[in-house]
Amino acid sequence: MRTESTPATAKRKRDTSPCRWVILDENVGVGAQGVVSKVARRDNVQDVYALKRFATPRCRQHEESVLKEVNEQGGHDHIVKPVSYIESGIVFPFYSGGDLFDYVTKAGGVLSEHEVAELMTKIASAVSHLHDKNIAHMDIKPENMLIDSKKQPILCDFGLSYRIPSHGKSYIASGSPQYAAPEMFLEPWFHCRAADVWSIGICAFALCAGRFPASKAVADEICANVK
Repeated sequence: MRTESTPATAKRKRDTSPCRWVILDENVGVGAQGVVSKVARRDNVQDVYALKRFATPRCRQHEESVLKEVNEQGGHDHIVKPVSYIESGIVFPFYSGGDLFDYVTKAGGVLSEHEVAELMTKIASAVSHLHDKNIAHMDIKPENMLIDSKKQPILCDFGLSYRIPSHGKSYIASGSPQYAAPEMFLEPWFHCRAADVWSIGICAFALCAGRFPASKAVADEICANVK
């Protein structure tokens, strides 16, 4: 999802008047849970945002619920904050710099260890905030980290996030195989928090090395190589 920072005073409650938004670009990003469009306020087309529209009402309800919970009491500096919840989806700030995958691609495919350490420390802090609220992201990867105008990472896309039960485990494998912890595919249960931490580690490796530790595209082959 591509989403630039907007004023903190932006409206964040449900907007029942979708006519107030005009679509500038129907498709600026596609994910498993929906499509992202570039939109603007009808009374000011220079005021640009990103509208995420979901594949099903259930997907939308899930992401809205998680976002409201993680953004309580100011949220976290490195977790995306919705601008408005409208009938057709969720409106976010528009980050013209794209995501971390775009950022590293423009940098030649790799970043310095120092820059990676700074980026991943901030993402780890965001994930810790999620885990404190008993939510696992379950799809941590550079494509789900937006880069703002100050080159700060913003964690986004909570479509596959999971509410962590009291025992801390899940049996629902999700996310991108290249970033997923191998136990998600090899064991009947896995620890949600640990799976997120594994994904952060894979991101750090890939950003520094320009490749994955295990490069096969098939999940069991990846797990075998990792093991």
